[in-house]
Amino acid sequence: MDDRLYYEIELKCPVCGYKHIMTKTKSKIVETMPIGIEDYLIPIYSDEYINPLSYEIDICPKCMYAAFHKDFKEGVERHKNIVRTFHNDLKLLTKGVKTNTIYRNNEMARLSYVLAGFIYSKEKPLDYIKLGKCYTRIAWYSKELKEIEFYKKAIKMALESYIGAYNEITDPKASAIIMYMVSALYIELGDYEAATPYVNKLNGNMENKNLKEIKEKLENITIKLRKELKEIQEAEKKLSKVEKLREREKRKKAIEIEITKVPFGIDLKEINERLLKERKSLNELKGEKIQKKDLRPTILIVDDVRIEREILKKILKKNYNIIGEAEDGYEAIQKFKKIKPEIVILGVEIPKINGIKVLKEIKKINIKTKVIMSSGNKKPKIVLECLKNGALNYLIKPINENKLLETLKKS
Repeated sequence: MDDRLYYEIELKCPVCGYKHIMTKTKSKIVETMPIGIEDYLIPIYSDEYINPLSYEIDICPKCMYAAFHKDFKEGVERHKNIVRTFHNDLKLLTKGVKTNTIYRNNEMARLSYVLAGFIYSKEKPLDYIKLGKCYTRIAWYSKELKEIEFYKKAIKMALESYIGAYNEITDPKASAIIMYMVSALYIELGDYEAATPYVNKLNGNMENKNLKEIKEKLENITIKLRKELKEIQEAEKKLSKVEKLREREKRKKAIEIEITKVPFGIDLKEINERLLKERKSLNELKGEKIQKKDLRPTILIVDDVRIEREILKKILKKNYNIIGEAEDGYEAIQKFKKIKPEIVILGVEIPKINGIKVLKEIKKINIKTKVIMSSGNKKPKIVLECLKNGALNYLIKPINENKLLETLKKS
């Protein structure tokens, strides 16, 4: 850390009492602030890894309390005027500045949305849509940072905000979209029972009011949600009370599975590529001619057909480090335990132990491992079974090269 630019300070939150160290800048960094009402709190900048707002703002990462540095110790009550002032100052800072669309730092991006949420929560009347948007993005960044408790809290706050918006909005189109958001967030938390009425209302809204535009956009998603809910409800009828409770606990734990798609319009797929480029540039600047460690993601390929494995190796060898192959389910599990790959490409119909059982075993060993299933079987039941058990995607053979690479980029 450059002492000319940065310093560290120990802070104690006046709201929850949490003590933490915050790295702050010694001066304002105005020129790196982005443009736009929706985006001005996102730390999008090319050279600075420290939040440009940290000169003025302190944030508690535990309870989400935020304030100007000079007022942080005073507590929440004094901040109605402070928030208004800060809101206006930011608008002035952002005039005439070009926006860089690359997201640089998950931690600082999250803290900026925490701050945005704090600001919006103090405004009267409350804008529930903006609050919901802030909290869902806080949740996304928290999950990227593997902070599950913070993630759960942010999802719950997003739910409260969207439910508040639903109770106020009369426009049927906006109402339909909010109902989808509420149901999707409940499902993300594993609470299928709470999601059911919103999914049903969404279905009724689209049919009764003939909202063709909304129906086209959301039809596939809502059909999938309704199918999953129906399957779960049918399956639960055959279970005892104890078994039902166990199943519900399992679904709640699904929150710990890696996110398999880019939610809420945030696209971070370029991050890995950029980090690799930065490391390369850094080594070149230092003039070091050392053997570089292979930074590519590691992959285990599992398929009982040799030619299929060769095709996959040819597709992946440029950008991925293939550290193992297996012909059957038993060999796949043994190799997975030994070499610990980050990604597994797994055939469904493989000998000894089938692919779905291998998938379950892999997730038991390491729930964070990304698993892509491959098969010639297109039956929806098999596809859903794989996705429910944590598969990143289900690709039909012969595997489409672009689809495979796109799935891996988004993971």
